[in-house]
Amino acid sequence: MEQSIETSPTDIAAQIDGVIKNTEIIFDGIAGIFPKLSSELEKGRNTSELQVESLKTKTATFRNTASASSLLAKTKAVLREASDSFNTLHLRDDQLLESLRKEIEVVRELDYRISDIRESSESMELISLNAMTVAIKAGKAGGAFSFITEELKRISARSIVYTEELTAEGKEIDEAFSNFLSAMEKVEEVQTKLLQDFGSFVDTGFQKAGNATDGAIDFLKDIIEESKTIWDPLTTIMQQVQHQDIIRQSLDHVVLALRELKIEEEPIGQETIEELLDELVFLRTIPRLCSDLINDVSEQIRQSYNLFKGETERIGGVMSSIEQKVRDYRHGASLSSYFNEAEASIVKIRKSVTSSLDMKVEITSRSENLMQKVEALQQSFIDFSELVGQFQNVNVASKIEVAKQQALESMEATVEEMSNLTHFIDSTVENALQSIHKFFKRTQESLLFYREMYKSEASFADNFQHDMAFIAEDANSTVHGIEAVIENFSAFGSGFIQTYQETEELLEKLSECRQELAQSTNLLGEIEELFDKQFQKELARNGLTDWNIRSERFQNIIKRFTILEHKKVAGKIGGFEVEEGSAGGEITFF
Repeated sequence: MEQSIETSPTDIAAQIDGVIKNTEIIFDGIAGIFPKLSSELEKGRNTSELQVESLKTKTATFRNTASASSLLAKTKAVLREASDSFNTLHLRDDQLLESLRKEIEVVRELDYRISDIRESSESMELISLNAMTVAIKAGKAGGAFSFITEELKRISARSIVYTEELTAEGKEIDEAFSNFLSAMEKVEEVQTKLLQDFGSFVDTGFQKAGNATDGAIDFLKDIIEESKTIWDPLTTIMQQVQHQDIIRQSLDHVVLALRELKIEEEPIGQETIEELLDELVFLRTIPRLCSDLINDVSEQIRQSYNLFKGETERIGGVMSSIEQKVRDYRHGASLSSYFNEAEASIVKIRKSVTSSLDMKVEITSRSENLMQKVEALQQSFIDFSELVGQFQNVNVASKIEVAKQQALESMEATVEEMSNLTHFIDSTVENALQSIHKFFKRTQESLLFYREMYKSEASFADNFQHDMAFIAEDANSTVHGIEAVIENFSAFGSGFIQTYQETEELLEKLSECRQELAQSTNLLGEIEELFDKQFQKELARNGLTDWNIRSERFQNIIKRFTILEHKKVAGKIGGFEVEEGSAGGEITFF
């Protein structure tokens, strides 16, 4: 008998034995895992329900509107009181700001007066130049007048410089005043926004957070209900595990048949042609039967794998869905975000109060600097008034000299103009001095009043900050307690997740079993093909077209099968009938 077989039926039987052991380990593993999953699921449900009860308790402490000592009630009371006090201070600031806006117009009017004085001084300088020309022409008679005009020119030039300095000081004060008012207006904006925040926070701040805790309870209840949907796939998997016994029996049939497939190393010597054909039919039929049985087992494993995989993925899908919902709830517009919003509102209000006070400290400092500038401007006008006195002296001297010298008669009109300008400068400076004095006095009173207001507001702010710090601390304690419940919430528990992850390894091993069975069928196919070629060769050599096995070896093997469907398959392959018994697929004993 010609033969060339690298892998013996004994090797294949050993490989199948390995698959039997592996499938038993895998199915036993699955059978052991899923009861654990059921137990862990029940534990997780009990734990999560206790967590929900804990959340209910913390929520009642937080937002019990019937209790005056609840955090929400205390917060509302503090904010309403602070809002009333702050509104009173805000109105006073409005009045002061309006008063200071009017005062700044005085400074701007001074600029016009300084401009008039400058123009008059420039005109006086021109007069001095013209007068000097006349004095020079008058010769000796104009000597004294020449000295007077020189003095007039000097005083006029000094007056022009003074006006430039006064203009610069006025602009500096105007700018300082504008910056001061701008700073006050910014404080006004902060305070206006702060009052709005007070109202908004009282109405919606913690109330929204309180409502959100109710939503959290409903959300977690829904999660618990969703986790219960895992029971269905768990039950389905446990039912499928029972098919392992059929798989084991089926592979036992394969091993049984392979052990009867003994291939002699040397050709049969004294066998008849009938015995040889019977042997070749047997040798080619057993591999075919084993391949069919293995394919049937492979299909059962495939179905089990797909069912395990599908139901496991269903479980994983529920877990992922729940985990994603919990993650979204934690990080989205859920309880945590509402509490963060409420806490941020407290921080924002406290910062706004602090910012308002800091800005007023700066304004108070600016007010001192502003008053120094106003006082300096007032002193500059006083100094300038002394210079105006020199104009008057020159004016008197020029009148006397013109009256004494006939040669200077033509200067009478010029002297008159000089007199008019001197009077105008004198009256303008006097009016400016009166205005600046009133401005200084009123502004000083306003800024002193502002400083007193600041002290009152600082006292209010200290009390408010203390109250809000207490509320924030109380809120943090409550919030952290509630958030801890949500953060630690799990519908399954770590034991469930860890056990669930073990199923992936088992499913991978189950897939490997199918691959091993596929290798076995390939090897059996090679054996069948080899003996089929020899069988066909012997048929042709003996002029035959077919041969029915007459040996009972094959039937004796089949009688030892315990599954009716396998007997039917074998009978069809071997060309004999099998008596009807139990329903296909059920275990039958003979």
